[in-house]
Amino acid sequence: AMEGVSPSNKVEYANVYYRELDNSKTAINILKELYKEYIDTEKIINDKNILGSSISGNSWKKWQKAFPDIVSSLIYIYEEEGNKKDAKVILKDWISRFPDDDNAKNLMNNL
Repeated sequence: AMEGVSPSNKVEYANVYYRELDNSKTAINILKELYKEYIDTEKIINDKNILGSSISGNSWKKWQKAFPDIVSSLIYIYEEEGNKKDAKVILKDWISRFPDDDNAKNLMNNL
C-alpha cells in the first residue's frame, strides 16, 4: 500500500506504528520488508553494476541513506520487544559491512 513512498518515509511510518500506535508487529513487518528490499537491491547493483541494472543511481542513494535507519530501528524494536536473537542477526550483518563501527560492536556485546 506504500507504492512510491521513499524508504526513509517508510522507516518513519514504521516508527510511528511502534511509538504512537503501539503496534510492534506492523512496525517490524515494514522494517523487515525494507531490509529485504535493500539487500535485494544491493545484490542487483553488485551483480549487474548500476549501469546495467534497472535501478537508478538516485534510487540507490535513497536506499543507502535509509539503510542505517532501517537497521537501527529494527535493532531497537527487537531489543525493546525482548527479541535479542533477531537483533543480533541484523547487528552481525551491519558489523560485517562496517567493521570499524565500535558503537555497533559495543551494542553486540551488550546484547
